[in-house]
Amino acid sequence: MRTSRLSSNVTAILKHLIKYGSIATAVVLSIRYLAGQVTVVDAAVDLCASFKDLLEELAPKWWVQLVTVAIYPFFWRAYARLRRINSDHVQKLSQRTVENETAMDPNRSSSGLGKDGETHERDKI
Repeated sequence: MRTSRLSSNVTAILKHLIKYGSIATAVVLSIRYLAGQVTVVDAAVDLCASFKDLLEELAPKWWVQLVTVAIYPFFWRAYARLRRINSDHVQKLSQRTVENETAMDPNRSSSGLGKDGETHERDKI
């Protein structure tokens, strides 16, 4: 049993070394290959900088702030809707989970989570 645990740990370490080693090698080689050359990224950065300069010339700073304040309620509404949809899905899935668990084992005890999937206050650290 000790040998199997050792071999599985060695395998996991080798797997991570291969994975992250290959990622690091690819990054280093791509940086070495592209060093000193003009790339599409440079053009995109230049375009974004020129767009920023254009925006600063066309619109005063208070316009940008005004547009940001005008758009903010729409983002807030979308965020609230996303949270509500997520909460609805969690409630449906928790109800379905309870039904499946009781169908498999009627004497099963509850996990103690609320219907919304949140931990009880007394269980929080």
